[in-house]
Amino acid sequence: MAGGMRNLDPVIAVDGCAVGGEFQGKARPEGKTWLEGKRWEAGALRFCANLSRCSGGRRLSSATNALAATSRNFRQATRLLGLDSKLEKSLLIPFREIKVECTIPKDDGTLASFVGFRVQHDNSRGPMKGGIRYHPEVDPDEVNALAQLMTWKTAVAAVPYGGAKGGIGCSPAPDMGTNSQTMAWILDEYSKFHGHSPAVVTGKPIDLGGSLGRDAATGRGVMYATEALLAEHGKSISGSTFVIQGFGNVGSWAAQLIHEKVAR
Repeated sequence: MAGGMRNLDPVIAVDGCAVGGEFQGKARPEGKTWLEGKRWEAGALRFCANLSRCSGGRRLSSATNALAATSRNFRQATRLLGLDSKLEKSLLIPFREIKVECTIPKDDGTLASFVGFRVQHDNSRGPMKGGIRYHPEVDPDEVNALAQLMTWKTAVAAVPYGGAKGGIGCSPAPDMGTNSQTMAWILDEYSKFHGHSPAVVTGKPIDLGGSLGRDAATGRGVMYATEALLAEHGKSISGSTFVIQGFGNVGSWAAQLIHEKVAR
């Protein structure tokens, strides 16, 4: 089951406490938080679509494997939960991993070759759901990590799905975003081989069985996460100042919904 394309995840940081993305903060004894030696002023909130361009933030080095980091975090959680070691090991093994290579004709008549990956991580809670990542350097470990994270996210949200993820090694620029039309194309191509299958992809147009509110859903999630994070620090969206970097589907909806909460 495919979802929308995500090139870079937004990152929320309030006083150095991060949710999502690859952030590293160091808490000081006096309560101040420093990121790479730079202090974030109390109450500051920053959304970063590209951490390498954000003051005080950085991406993990290439030596840090996404799958290893995700698995390490999972093991830490299992220790806190007291999970059985056999169950822990089984949950780290994906249900299925697929690699495909294809050469297709482009609109200008030339041929282009692409490598794609699909990891179906776990279906114990239902159909395995996860989007597709388009990036020139996407690799099996990254897709595996993202599929694993989808399993945990659907479980935490108590929705009846398992986790999966796909990746295609390509540069989507300059058309970086996807919309309901893109999802309709995915449905159309899949249906050519398997018959009409509207459940194969989310984010479809309403007249093809899509869900109301899907366009704003991810940005709304950013707003809710921001609201919860601020509440932990005794703050609220109302009256706070926000910096949002990246103004695609996620950033623009997050900005609109946060603005409606009387932010500035």
